[in-house]
Amino acid sequence: VTESAVDQLLEARLAASPAFIDQIDFGDEGSESLYTHGTSQSTDDTPDIILDITGVEAGDTLELIVDGEAVSIIAPTSGQLSSDSYKLDNFDLGPRDQLQDQSVSLAVKVTKISGDEFVSDVDLYTWQ
Repeated sequence: VTESAVDQLLEARLAASPAFIDQIDFGDEGSESLYTHGTSQSTDDTPDIILDITGVEAGDTLELIVDGEAVSIIAPTSGQLSSDSYKLDNFDLGPRDQLQDQSVSLAVKVTKISGDEFVSDVDLYTWQ
């Protein structure tokens, strides 16, 4: 990640983000558990990442920032926008783990139609 990219992300964080990571669920499909950093013992590198998208509108662009790298995600559907929730089902973090240490930082970047950019607070996710 370049210094200018980090500066841009920091500037974008000055305003409240219209989207953020609401929760992370890990485990076998259908029997996932809520992840709590520091207390959960996850072996799942493909967790469900649930975003709160309360401030996102049609036409806004969403990206998941994984270990400082932006990953484009599909635009939310009208149903997701009306429910204010977006689920990244079984999102594969393994190949995006920059240090290959089974730990990633996660944030959500929103680019509004106007071009304004916002980045959520950072969450950490680790697995074994």
